[in-house]
Amino acid sequence: MEEIIKKILSKSKNDTEVLISDSNSTKSYLSKNYIRNTSSSNEKTILIRVTLPDGRTGCYNCEPLFWETALKKAESIAKLSEKDKDFRGIPEKQKYSRLKPSNFKISSEEFIQKSFSVLDTASQTKARVIESDCELINTTEYFGNSNGIYIKEQKTNTSFSIWTSYKKNTIISGFASSSLVDFAGKTKEICDLCIRGDGAKKLKTTKKMQIIFDQNTMAYVFSSMLTPSFDAFSKIKGINFFCNKENQKIASPNFSVFDNGLLEDGLFSSISDAEGIPRKKTPLITEGILNGFLYDYYTAGMENKESTGNSSSIISRPSISPSNIVIKKGDFSEDEIISDTKEGIIIHSLIGMGGANPVSGDFSPAVANGFYIKNGKILYPVKELMISANIFDMIKKISAIGSKAEQNSEIVSPMIRFDDVLVIG
Repeated sequence: MEEIIKKILSKSKNDTEVLISDSNSTKSYLSKNYIRNTSSSNEKTILIRVTLPDGRTGCYNCEPLFWETALKKAESIAKLSEKDKDFRGIPEKQKYSRLKPSNFKISSEEFIQKSFSVLDTASQTKARVIESDCELINTTEYFGNSNGIYIKEQKTNTSFSIWTSYKKNTIISGFASSSLVDFAGKTKEICDLCIRGDGAKKLKTTKKMQIIFDQNTMAYVFSSMLTPSFDAFSKIKGINFFCNKENQKIASPNFSVFDNGLLEDGLFSSISDAEGIPRKKTPLITEGILNGFLYDYYTAGMENKESTGNSSSIISRPSISPSNIVIKKGDFSEDEIISDTKEGIIIHSLIGMGGANPVSGDFSPAVANGFYIKNGKILYPVKELMISANIFDMIKKISAIGSKAEQNSEIVSPMIRFDDVLVIG
């Protein structure tokens, strides 16, 4: 693959970036009481981006074998595109931090055998697995550009989704990890939650109370509502709630957040971002104070700043996304957070975030798996319940943060309790 990249870069006369991806995937599909299907696949792709001196850009991807065609196509597309006055070139070669190599190695056969524990575990509970799948992905990526950058990186991830039911209650949940997902542990966790959620009651009241998001729910809300606010390009365009709020207090003093592309065992940790910029740790909120935003090389050039190493793709420009966003853990155990709650709802999942507005911060999701708490005790599961809130207001009213964090999608989050959230029963 390195030889192909060298040939492309020597042949091109313009700023050129090349990404070759070699990915192997193994999947195990499970349904009710049996293994429904297993599959394995391999995919090799090459993506070439060519940029002319005036910023006109073209991208093309295909199989690596046809790299010459891809280069010609990318050059032709570039000539047809519009000039870009904000283009400042492509990154130069830099120093890169070393990531601790993962000790996680497993064959496809071993992985499929491990996936059987989902059904074995579920059979020991009263809940039923309607459907589930487990996936193992091994990827090797090769990146190079015409300024001398060359990076080879290997990644292994596993993912797991499960759909369980017990009487009238159902739960659909998913997990991903840079190590082997604990299939048995996660299955038992979801099955137990599904059983506990049966017999839900209506909470016939509409008023403000405390709301507790568990790790999974907090990650879901943060990814949907807060992650877009750290995008530097939307800030430059003036369509970001955090515009002109740098170095100002925007959250509770116990709320600190940073992006860490070098996080040990982080799901999205890597040596560099998609443009070859070194990954790093970037503070976003420190003790409630807004520190800044996430940049790729292009947007950093627009403001004469350094990239934070957050380019997600060379298909488009700009292309910004987080690596691993980490919410700093607190001092409270989950039991302590619950026992200290006067009246509230602990929420394990939400539905209906599609209509949420990350610019204004308003969202009104339905509670899918929630439990009513009174005087520090969980009394019963609730149904037909909604919350109506503004995320930028909520992060100013954080009263407790848990001491245990989990990664879901790009977010590493503990359990968090918010005060004065409107609950609609």
